[in-house]
Amino acid sequence: MSILIQPAGSETVQFPELELTCTPGTQVGDVVYISGTNACAPALATSTSTMPAIGIVHLKLSPTLCKVTRYGELLGVFSGLVPGLTYFVSKTIPGAMTTTITSPAVVHEVGYAVAPNKFAVQIDSDFTIVP
Repeated sequence: MSILIQPAGSETVQFPELELTCTPGTQVGDVVYISGTNACAPALATSTSTMPAIGIVHLKLSPTLCKVTRYGELLGVFSGLVPGLTYFVSKTIPGAMTTTITSPAVVHEVGYAVAPNKFAVQIDSDFTIVP
């Protein structure tokens, strides 16, 4: 899902951040999908009903309101990342990321680690179903 605005002059602008309603259990660092109108929930790579991922929660404004980064770098949201590795939506823990793909799964790339605490969010525009 893209959030686009057409300002004067017909120039298209994409926003790297969304403010969405979220479940109380959604945490900073969770990979999320659009679960309803202006709402998100933790993504899970076991079904297309909990995908595609649209970003990573970087801030909880309240128990049910969060800010989601769609692309760009996050610093300090994660720790223990392995620089250079690509991360995907987990199929075992809702909202988590993994570097390992096992079948069956809905494979969706989230981004890559720049440093142990710095992550480049680059949500793939499509996902693959691995039987």
